[in-house]
Amino acid sequence: MPAFNAKAGNDYHGVVYWLFLGEFVTYLRHVRSLDFTDKPDYSYLRNLFYDVMRRNSWECDWEFDWVLQHKVRALKLNIKILKQM
Repeated sequence: MPAFNAKAGNDYHGVVYWLFLGEFVTYLRHVRSLDFTDKPDYSYLRNLFYDVMRRNSWECDWEFDWVLQHKVRALKLNIKILKQM
């Protein structure tokens, strides 16, 4: 696993990877320990990531990347249609 170096110009995904690394390891260990018929502790798993957000003073706005990308494409299409009128 490569070391994270903020001065080396690592991208956003690299930063997120290092901020969540411990939580991802914990998450994966938990789900890998489950038998097929076991029910995951969803509250525990959700809180792993909510705790990272709280620690970093991030707010959950429920605006996911794929939603924003869809909205931007729709807006561009609307602008294109309006320009043709």
